[in-house]
Amino acid sequence: MKLKLLSKIVVIPLSVVTAISFYSVVVAEDTTSTTTSVATPVTTTSAVPTLYDSKKLSFPQNGPFTILEVGDSLGIDLAEGMSSELASNPKIRLIGRSLVSTGLTSPGFYDWPTHLQGFLNQFHPKLLTVFFGANDTHSIAVNGVSQPIGSAGWKKAYAAEVHKIVSEANTAGAAVLWIGLPVMFSPIYASMTRIINSTVQSELSKSMNVVYLDTQSVLANSAGKFAFMQKVNGVYQYIRANDGIHINTAGHLVLATFVVKKINTIFGLPVVPAQPMTISY
Repeated sequence: MKLKLLSKIVVIPLSVVTAISFYSVVVAEDTTSTTTSVATPVTTTSAVPTLYDSKKLSFPQNGPFTILEVGDSLGIDLAEGMSSELASNPKIRLIGRSLVSTGLTSPGFYDWPTHLQGFLNQFHPKLLTVFFGANDTHSIAVNGVSQPIGSAGWKKAYAAEVHKIVSEANTAGAAVLWIGLPVMFSPIYASMTRIINSTVQSELSKSMNVVYLDTQSVLANSAGKFAFMQKVNGVYQYIRANDGIHINTAGHLVLATFVVKKINTIFGLPVVPAQPMTISY
């Protein structure tokens, strides 16, 4: 069973902006609007997050447990898989708000911290899953000065954006599961995504209400390298798109299976993949 998406999903090459599409995925009845408007952001405070220090989560006595998923087009890929893997659990409401061609380095195009605040106010999630970075492999302007990726200035600026996301979520009472970028085809692009991963992981280590999930090996071959095709549930299938970046249907389910299992083991939430897909070597 696969959940019906409430609006069209558009997945495009990262270098071309041809469409922008929000979508919602629900595993419980959801009557929320799917328009792209967001609530007026409110000023966040430094209040202590209302979360368990142990990171353990549980289903509410009344109403669904809401997971808010945000990211770029890879986030859309992941949400496709999660909508299938969580489809059998009526207690879960999965809200997807990933947006193609966005990230944390281009707030002039789409300011994620600002929009996220609106989504948190609207949906009140207990868990925020984040899958950013595919569009962030370029310089960041800091006070009008370009900071190349990997430089000290870039890492500081990028970490600040990561901190905003986590701080907003924690203040809203949501735990955070930040999914790292998977292995990539191009060696140069892959090296830049590893910089992003390490920068994110370093920043997240400063908070107790967020978990970084390393996915470098999840879609890789037995040698830890990129592979377009893998044996999934005993059958060789393509798991990556031909651009060497995006993830196709089988890959969606492999990654989502991994994420859902980790939600169970990390946060103690009683969820299991509806149709688990794993790679064997």
